[in-house]
Amino acid sequence: MSVVVIETDDLERWIRETVAASVQTATIQDLPPFLRREEFMNLLGIGESKTAELFNRPDFPVIRDFGHPRVVTHLLMQWAEKQVGWINEKASENFKNRRRNATL
Repeated sequence: MSVVVIETDDLERWIRETVAASVQTATIQDLPPFLRREEFMNLLGIGESKTAELFNRPDFPVIRDFGHPRVVTHLLMQWAEKQVGWINEKASENFKNRRRNATL
């Protein structure tokens, strides 16, 4: 019989990375290619006014060719990643530290 020894920190890191990858993959795969307004609001947990604000931004991935606005899901994920990149470039070190500590 073999025995495997794993450091606690390594095991915790591996579990965190595996769960994060699983949640991200499952979430993206489970979403429809186009989100209706209500689906989008539920996904982000936001209300009508914030949704209207986002839908009216020129850089937001909303399409209106289907009679009602729809958010293109894969473009939404790309848009969100760009927003995080912009925040990381422009934010102060104090803000970055608070954000880092909030996610730990």
